[in-house]
Formats: sequence, C-alpha cells, structure tokens
Amino acid sequence: MAKLLDGAYRTVADRAASNADLRFETVDGKTRIVVTPLDRLEDTESLRALRPAVQGRMPKAGMPDLFLEIMQRTGFAKSFTHLSERQARVEHFETSLCAALVAEAFDIGIEAVSRLDVPALRRERLAWVSQNFIRPETIAAANARIVSSHAALPLVKIWGAGDVASADGMRFTAPASAIHAGPNPKYFGQSRGVTWYNLLSNQFIGLNGIVVPGTLRDSLVLLALLLEQETKLEPVEFMTDTAAYSDAVFGLFWLLGYQFSPRLADLGDARLWRIDRKADYGPFNSLSKGTINLRLIRENWPDVSRTGQPWVVHPVGEQRWNGLASPSRQIPPIRPIDAIVQLPDCQRSHALTRVCPLISILPFRLLSPCVPPTLASVRGLRRSRCLGA
Repeated sequence: MAKLLDGAYRTVADRAASNADLRFETVDGKTRIVVTPLDRLEDTESLRALRPAVQGRMPKAGMPDLFLEIMQRTGFAKSFTHLSERQARVEHFETSLCAALVAEAFDIGIEAVSRLDVPALRRERLAWVSQNFIRPETIAAANARIVSSHAALPLVKIWGAGDVASADGMRFTAPASAIHAGPNPKYFGQSRGVTWYNLLSNQFIGLNGIVVPGTLRDSLVLLALLLEQETKLEPVEFMTDTAAYSDAVFGLFWLLGYQFSPRLADLGDARLWRIDRKADYGPFNSLSKGTINLRLIRENWPDVSRTGQPWVVHPVGEQRWNGLASPSRQIPPIRPIDAIVQLPDCQRSHALTRVCPLISILPFRLLSPCVPPTLASVRGLRRSRCLGA
C-alpha cells in the first residue's frame, strides 16, 4: 500500500502541470484543489427524435397487469411461502398475491382491490394472503428471483456487469405512531418521517432497501444495506453521496475488499495523507500534511482483522451477519478503532490521486473512479485473512 500511494502521488504530480482541468489555489495561506466542472452536454437532434418514438411504442398497462406479467416471466410467486405450512396454496394464488402486493405497495389497503364476485379477490382471501405470505424474507427472496431474471436479459448485460452499485435515500413523512418515524424539522417540519435507503445496481435494478428511522446518517446503515442483499449480483464498487461517508466506513470497506467511492461535495477541502514525510510530491506537499500511523495499524492488525470477520459475506441465502443483529454488538477496543480509521486515510488519498490524472480525459471524467483489475482477488484474500485461513 505504501508503494501504491507513493507511486500515485508522483504520477499525478508529474502530470499536474499539463492538466488544464486541475489546478491548485491558495487563499489565506490554505491550498485547495480546484477541478473544472464538466460542460453541459446538449441533446442531439437524433436523441430528441428518439424519445417520443420510444414513448409511443411503450404499451399502456396498469400496475396489476405489470405485476402479473413479471410474475409469469420470473416465477417470483414461488418465493412467497406460507408462514407455517410451506406447501399451502389455493386456486388462483398468483392473482390474490398480486392484489395484496399492489394494496401494500400503494398503501391503499385491501378494500380498494377486493371484489366479492371474484373468489381470488375477496377480502378474506386477500387478508389471509397478506398475513401469511408477505413477509420481509419472502419479499427479499422474490426480489432475488427478479434480479436474476433481469440480469439474464441481453440488453441488461450492455448496461453493466452488476459489479457497481449506488446507494441513496428518499425521505417520506410518516404518521407519528409509525415505529420508524423520527423527527427532523429541516425535512419534515413539525411532523415525523422515515428515510428509504436503497441500493441500486448499474444494471438499473434495486438490490436491497432499508427503512431508516428519521434521518440517521447514511454511513450508519450502509454496510447493512450491502451485506444483507440476497441477489446473485455481487457489486464490488459502491457510489454514495457525502452523507454516507465516514472514516470508519472507508476502513471497513477496505477490510472487506470493496471499493468505496463516495462523491464528496467538499473535494477542494479534502485533507490528503502520506506515509513518507520526506517525499517530494510537488503541488501536493502543502495538501498532504497528514501522516498515516503504520505502527498503530501493525500493532492492532489481528484485532482489526477480527473486527471485519462478522461482516464476511456468505453465499446467498445464508446468514450474513454471523448471528449479530447489528455490528454495534461487537464493538472492538478503542485502539483497533483508531487503526481502522488510519486505513481509509491511505486508501482515500490513493483514490483521490488516482482520479486526478483522468480529469483531463473526458470519457473518464464521465465515469466513476476505475476499480483495480485485481480487486476481486484482493477481496477474497482479505476475507480469508479475516477468517484466519
């Protein structure tokens, strides 16, 4: 890691002078990185013509019709098993399940979708299906089936390989009596609300979602969102906004072999770190004033490795948290935590210097920081170390 960081600094320092989109400004004795914003790309004539053409070819269908078609294509109804009788089924179960899912998804209640003249849509049938078949674990299993079928489509493979995902939250006002409702005057005024934190693949499909009480900082639930997803896709790079960033999360992602790529809003004020205090990194000398404490990492490495063990990801369908309801139940001693916080300083500085050489290359500026080609093998190595193999 020391060689990688040193090499990245020297490469960027050598190219900084010829990079028109990267400059360093000093104001009141403080040096900041300034990156030229991307120019707006105007829509082409062909794109403007394509949009209405595609829209005109889209079939008009109601939400129940879409549910039934996707159910037929993916077979996700098989994932909804009875709470106590695994083989319990009734005639036209798919129709009843579809109606119950629509009622819950749109929060309109089963009365709005029930019909006395259709046995599969009678109120008592829908209530029985909703109470016995729709649970968080069955919804997660059904979503995994949908993701698998979606990933097999030829068009989806053009969009991406499923190795990149992004996480962000949406805030909703909720009744004060709701179990997850929390206060935040900035977003909910005098009311209470929740945050729906969602993980989206670069194949444009949701992998997992978590209801967060109020507006807790995203970084507190980011790892749970990632490690509890049960689909066949295994993303290795994760994009978030500034709210999901923290030094501890950066270090834990590194321990588990993932690439954490937050989109920091305060890039210009970022503090860079170095290992060699005497090294000359040109324009980065005034920015890289922090020194990484390698001794602290070495002394606490066994404890640091064990800290990552509860988060080791198991095959789909198995328990992903090693019996822990939350990582807070196994908080390591304070010294290993300090060592974990030192890890992201090195990785973050290296990631930032990796991005800088690409700033003047337009195609790369439109993409995320590149994932190292050996990331998958490194991830497996780190996990084997955490397990003591």
